[in-house]
Amino acid sequence: MKIIAHCWVSVICAIFTFGTSHGGDLEGDQTLAVLRQSIDLKVGKWSFRQGDFSGPEQPKFDDSEWERVGTDFRWLPPDSKAWYRRWIEIPETIAGVDVAGSRVWLWLQFDDDGIVYVDGQRADQQDRNQGRVVVLTESANTGERICVSIHVINNAVSGRLEAAELHSDRSEPVVISIREYLSVYGNIEALILSNSDRLKRDNVLQASLNLVDTEALRRGDVSGITSSLDVAVERLTEPLELLRRGSRPKLAEVAGLLERLDELLGEAKRRGIDVSYPTVSRTVTEQFITYASDDLGSNEAPIVTRGVGVADYLIGSSNRAIRETQLLLESGSEASHSRFEKYR
Repeated sequence: MKIIAHCWVSVICAIFTFGTSHGGDLEGDQTLAVLRQSIDLKVGKWSFRQGDFSGPEQPKFDDSEWERVGTDFRWLPPDSKAWYRRWIEIPETIAGVDVAGSRVWLWLQFDDDGIVYVDGQRADQQDRNQGRVVVLTESANTGERICVSIHVINNAVSGRLEAAELHSDRSEPVVISIREYLSVYGNIEALILSNSDRLKRDNVLQASLNLVDTEALRRGDVSGITSSLDVAVERLTEPLELLRRGSRPKLAEVAGLLERLDELLGEAKRRGIDVSYPTVSRTVTEQFITYASDDLGSNEAPIVTRGVGVADYLIGSSNRAIRETQLLLESGSEASHSRFEKYR
């Protein structure tokens, strides 16, 4: 999903405009709840038995006496193994999208490793997003039941089936879009802004939620929901402009302070005064102007926020270097040399 920053003029024109609502009568919190619920793909409880033994991979194996655990369960000791089993019934929809005829797969994470069996056969595993993908069926039929058994291997301190999610190829674009949107939304929501800007930020958050087509999500319209989320993410980038507008002038101010510092450093050097420390500060500051400028140009909220912090720091460090150089000039070369002598 591409995040496109609006130009400054468009921000001023649109920042208080909520736009057309696709969410019907849903409030912002309700829209967020619908989005979060739609990508809750966790597979629930599993039957569990610790040990290294054969048989649990077979669908007819009786695990009725096994313990029922979730993905938060851990077992000890190190260098041990355990079995997880459950039947998975193919649902009608995943993330609101009809999965009939689609490839359906599990995304799994183990601590530390695992061997997966699907209907008694050892399954191929593909690495994806720091987890493993195991295909359950190439063409899903609603209501079909599939036996999944996992032999989890604990090589370190404790063992665990860390995550288990049910996905389909058809619904995956919706899942990816929603997760990206919620990630950007959370970053923008967490931005630390002044009181005057906080209202603008909250207005933009609500405006973005109004652009999310929850009706398309209910219909299982992949194109409709992903397109609306693209537009909603663009709206979310507007608070970043509030930060840029406050910090870019500070970087220009830092450049002016460096010019003043250069004049003072030049005078000190002509008088033979040791200005090593403020010179180092000046060099570092000049380098970080570029870094801060790059950060402010980002479309990722945490990076822009970092640029804001660096800009504020550079103002302070430049002024400190100027004051230190002025003190050295006032004290003269003899005093300045004795001042630095104690550090040798």
